[in-house]
Amino acid sequence: MNTPPLLVGVALVYWGWRMDLLWLGLSLGALLEGARWSAVRWEFRQSDLDRLWNFCVALYFGILVFGFVVSDYGGSLQSLVTNPSPANRVALVNRGARSMFFVFQWMPAAFFAMALAQAWGAHRRMAWSTFSWWLRRARSGAESEGASRDSGVNVGYAYFALCVLASSAVGTRRESFFAIVAFLLGWALWSRRPRPSTPTAWWLCLALVLGLGYAGQAGFLRVRRALERLDAALLAQWNGGSTDPRESRTRIGALGELKLSGRVVLRLEGQNPPELLHEATYNVFRPPTWLASRREFVPLLPESDPTTWLLGAGTGSTNEVRLRLLLPGGQGVLPLPHDAMRLDELSVFLLETNRLGVVRSAAGPGYVEFKARFGGSPVRSAGPDAEDLEVPESELAAVEQVVREIGLPAADPFATVARVRDFFAQHFRYSTYPALDLAQRVRRSSLAEFLLQRRAGHCEYFATATTLLLRQAGIPARYAVGFAVGEQVGQEYVVRQRHAHAWCLAWLPGGWQVVDTTPGSWLDAESQGATWWESLSDQWSRVKFALARWRAGRGEARRYLGWLMVPLVVGLAVQLIFRRQWRRAGRADGSSGRSSVRPGADSEFYRIEQALAAAGWERLPGESLCAWTRRLESEGVGFHPELDELVWLHYRLRFDPAGLTKAERGRLAERANAWLTGYERARR
Repeated sequence: MNTPPLLVGVALVYWGWRMDLLWLGLSLGALLEGARWSAVRWEFRQSDLDRLWNFCVALYFGILVFGFVVSDYGGSLQSLVTNPSPANRVALVNRGARSMFFVFQWMPAAFFAMALAQAWGAHRRMAWSTFSWWLRRARSGAESEGASRDSGVNVGYAYFALCVLASSAVGTRRESFFAIVAFLLGWALWSRRPRPSTPTAWWLCLALVLGLGYAGQAGFLRVRRALERLDAALLAQWNGGSTDPRESRTRIGALGELKLSGRVVLRLEGQNPPELLHEATYNVFRPPTWLASRREFVPLLPESDPTTWLLGAGTGSTNEVRLRLLLPGGQGVLPLPHDAMRLDELSVFLLETNRLGVVRSAAGPGYVEFKARFGGSPVRSAGPDAEDLEVPESELAAVEQVVREIGLPAADPFATVARVRDFFAQHFRYSTYPALDLAQRVRRSSLAEFLLQRRAGHCEYFATATTLLLRQAGIPARYAVGFAVGEQVGQEYVVRQRHAHAWCLAWLPGGWQVVDTTPGSWLDAESQGATWWESLSDQWSRVKFALARWRAGRGEARRYLGWLMVPLVVGLAVQLIFRRQWRRAGRADGSSGRSSVRPGADSEFYRIEQALAAAGWERLPGESLCAWTRRLESEGVGFHPELDELVWLHYRLRFDPAGLTKAERGRLAERANAWLTGYERARR
């Protein structure tokens, strides 16, 4: 290769490190650079190089198809056709971009075979026709095996540039990237510097160029973030209303309708998982419906790493949990710990939040897997206002009666909350589906019946009653829904639809605090409704999650592709080495030994070709011998008939499996020597 020693090897190692496949980068780099310290070279025929290039192109398109499949580009295209909304357009563009980045990342592996052939081949260059189907058709079959590659291309620097480009396409941003790339480019350019220039002037020019490049990179990042803000704001405006009814309203009893379902909605891993995962918050009660007022969403912007999102400047000790869930259409509310402060590895295109602390994906993949840090004091939800103290007139009488019974408000807010907890713990029980007498429902509301008479119900009643009691006691409160975390299967926690839950958020010193007054036995009560086929449903759910994870590129696809290179390289070596040895063993002489001399390499016709090239009549790139001799005749070079016969004998010696007879071989030598003698006389 025409690159400086170790340059391509170091670029491959850096690429492997960026891809988290350091072993692959080291292996490929060692294979390429090892050729510099070995005297062994392989005589690749032009047909071998053609097959190598075909293999590389096929592998490249295979990676291209794989990239678009795992990014679910087809699903985004289908969603755009059925619903041409701005969010779906953004999702389609982002999935296409992600697919192309995936393809760029794997280009060094796709075209490694050509770089390997260049490093270990006997020729310094490869013919241009190797890389062009049109040029291949233009050359003749016989001439393709004996063509000179002096006018071709050495792929060393092209492959080096490809490695640098692939490293830059890896999504993970490291501060050392610019410095390492600048070092590699300086190393590559140093070997090609103009010789008359002094090293000092050359280094000053390089420093100036790198400085301008760094400034341009910083400016580009600023422009990109500004465009992201504008794009996100416009998309939020165009996207209009909510993508999930649960963002805006919920009805008492709605969760109960879903609770008996054992369908797995998300999976969770962590040492200290949260007890509750928050989805939505409501602040206005219009019996029997909770509403979210002023629920306008605003876009969140990621950090320098586009998969990191800050939800609040919380402080305190933090825990970490990994969540995995499906988002049909790439849109939906994210169930998060109430005090989540930071999300990592969340690959969505548009993330939004509102003043009530709801976080949703407005455009993204159909599967998300991310880490949530929680346990501090976040400021994601806005502080209370007058709506957080409202009690509907229809419920006021029942609420005031209970407030007098408990003795609210207490001396301080925490004591008030404690009394409410004790009241529900001592006098209430959990019931999945309480039966209501129609006559009683006419006389009073279902919530009043729950507080004053029945004193049994499911979590929506407990959460609503707690919220209104605290409001009547002067403590701002809101109604929240989400999921409870409690069922562990192996190393992970499984959250089912029947784990849907509701609770109260109270404004206490330190911010919004969870107040859950539902008896803890509710999870066991809901689990009693599990069906006998739930284990089969769980296996199917695991398969769906695994397939979605693979399609989203969050599985081990990258590592699998790396290991896939091993059998591909081995198979390629078998095709190029062992099969070629077998062909050499099957020559016309029938010998089982392997000749190191190319058939016909001793042809006397090469002396004629060299003599004419020295006189200025060399063959043009891609020009066959027959076309060459006709051109010589048109330019006034004599002895054309003799050249025609010599070309015919030379071709038979080179490519005819039967070769030449002893008499024909002697005639080729005799005629060639006679032609050279006559040519030299004519030149004098």
